[in-house]
Amino acid sequence: MSSSFNNPRDPRGVMHPEKEVGIVGYGAYVPRFRLPGTEVARVWTGGMGGSPIKEKAVAGLDEDVITMSIEAARNALARAQIDPTLIRAVWVGSESHPYAVKPTSTIVAEAIGAVPNTQAADWEFACKAGSEALQASIGLIGSKMARYALSIGMDTAQGRPGDALEYTAASGGAAYLVGPAEESIAVFQGSYSFVTDTPDFWRRAEESYPMHGDRFTGEPAYFRHTQSAASALLQMMGTTAADYTHAVFHQPNVKFPERAALTLGFKPEQFKTGLLANEVGNVYAGSCLLGLSAVLDVAKPGDRILCVSYGSGAGSDAFDLRVTETIMERQGRAPKTRDYIARRTQIMRDVSIAAAGITPAGEHWESSLREMAVQAVQETLNHANVKTLDAIVVGNALSGNLSGQNHLAPLIADYAGLRGVEAFRVEGADASGGLALRMGYLMVASGAAETVMVLGCEKVTDVVGSARVKASATTLDSEYESAQGATPVGVAAMLMRRYMYEYHVSVADFANFSVNAHGNGSKNSKAMYRNLIKADRFAGAPLVAEPINLFDVAPEADGAAALILTSAERAPDLTDVPVRILGSGVGTDTLAVHERPDPLFLSAAKLAADRAYRQANLSPSDIDLFELHDSATIMAALALEASGFAARGEGWKFASENRITLTGDLPISTFGGLKSRGNPLGATGIYQAAEIVLQLRGEAGANQVKDARIAMAQNLGGVGGTAITHIFGR
Repeated sequence: MSSSFNNPRDPRGVMHPEKEVGIVGYGAYVPRFRLPGTEVARVWTGGMGGSPIKEKAVAGLDEDVITMSIEAARNALARAQIDPTLIRAVWVGSESHPYAVKPTSTIVAEAIGAVPNTQAADWEFACKAGSEALQASIGLIGSKMARYALSIGMDTAQGRPGDALEYTAASGGAAYLVGPAEESIAVFQGSYSFVTDTPDFWRRAEESYPMHGDRFTGEPAYFRHTQSAASALLQMMGTTAADYTHAVFHQPNVKFPERAALTLGFKPEQFKTGLLANEVGNVYAGSCLLGLSAVLDVAKPGDRILCVSYGSGAGSDAFDLRVTETIMERQGRAPKTRDYIARRTQIMRDVSIAAAGITPAGEHWESSLREMAVQAVQETLNHANVKTLDAIVVGNALSGNLSGQNHLAPLIADYAGLRGVEAFRVEGADASGGLALRMGYLMVASGAAETVMVLGCEKVTDVVGSARVKASATTLDSEYESAQGATPVGVAAMLMRRYMYEYHVSVADFANFSVNAHGNGSKNSKAMYRNLIKADRFAGAPLVAEPINLFDVAPEADGAAALILTSAERAPDLTDVPVRILGSGVGTDTLAVHERPDPLFLSAAKLAADRAYRQANLSPSDIDLFELHDSATIMAALALEASGFAARGEGWKFASENRITLTGDLPISTFGGLKSRGNPLGATGIYQAAEIVLQLRGEAGANQVKDARIAMAQNLGGVGGTAITHIFGR
């Protein structure tokens, strides 16, 4: 690099290329997966220690420095809009190149179309490998040897298990196309590098993880080098901190760059935009370059930026940039850094069901709501080696309306002898139980709790007649449905009539949904109605809401059921046969059915099912049995269609062709479903899951589905306004 200095005789001055150069395009990449710092703390300290950051970005199974560099490079090209064959250098700085010999840079160059007339190389200088490549690009373009050069800082960093670096070592980075100043969005005003031999961090070739000397990482390493490089550059450029709009520093954590910036006289508003460590972690060679990309995403013409890297061993590069008018037209040409950060998916622990308890569904005149709930709690605790619970999540739909009791969860906890435990209720109409399961699952999966009980309970039979109908109707849109006299059964009846008209089917075509449910329920000692139904008598049953008759619709019931959830890691300590939750998804739709784009399609159910399938990496063909929400036969047909098992208008065929029996293609309602076992509203979702636990453990007795390994439950609220789908495996 040809240089001139404030003092031309002093070779230690600021570096300027002979030809002005700048950034013509830039692009970031951050993997979508996030690992919370609390989860690292939970594993290594039992949750007693703190974390230096909130969460870190973690590469997926199909991501490495190569793939992420290609994505970032393509974003840089999209902003620059240049011919990639004009790029004469592709340089990738990283500590985690996938190959020890084969270069990352040649693969990236090939992928973006920059070969063969280019120079390619991989750079190494710990966490400043990326800025080292950028410094070299400035020299290459400034010396007029090339028009464009691509510099990338990218890493998939990992810390030794149990080491402090495991909290922060992360994945991500950025790419920069360097070119002529007249084409640039930001021009390099000058740069300065400061290096010493400092033994703060190292890794030998045969070792998988780096080592670090704790006493060297702060003052003699990071702070000495970043502050020396930055202060020297400012002094030689004749600037102060106040002259810069933004400042970006290498980010091994949050505290170090904050302290370095404040010491140099910068204010929080100057460095907060580029300080990303709390959200993505320390992306090593990509750290300051990723922060710079976040700043460029929002920078305005005339802004001045200071960017300071740091690499162990040790050294820092400091860059002074001035933003040009061109930036305004290029910022929106590719995804912004914040777009990548916002698309986060938290890495969660696997969750297992350690125990399940079910009380008989029916008309329990002898028991109150709290008594039934306590019975389910105690039965479930008896089935697992559990001494303490972190929380109880209660699913209930109508206790305030029918039992005059809100504030239900702490009441149940107290009467169950668990006073003081975290306890709360969730409500989503008939889907309350499924939502409780979802909440408990998320609590354990996120590491917020280790062992959680999810309980569903409902007491409906103490209230009869119009009062109960009115309470049930609160699950609909109060202004546009229930206020006009609509009820859940009445709305389902309208759907059934429309379905029959659209697809040319009759009431009799739905009969086998109920015949199958009662056939299975007759073998279930905890079912509300264990009588068999004959298909030839189905169409003649008394009407409830034409065309729905008594045999179409599920009876509302009293009942309580509970599950104990814990991490898959701990589950074997509590039970010999844990059942895993493989996928969990929730979807919602317009409550008022008449306002839906297509009333005959349960879009909430589709959303919930698709999200559960995606998380479990499964498809409908993988499901061995399906506990669906057969509150009415039409809802069973619609659920089969929305969940991907049947084409539109063909869900009824599963019943008429006997494909839903215990030995059929897709067994449903294996313990009687809502139709025979009963529909205890807010408890239904827990009953479904508990019955699946019995199936997957091989403990279903006469209701057993042979060789069942993967099962799905879907719980609906209202007439499909809410849907929760869970997929289970053993």
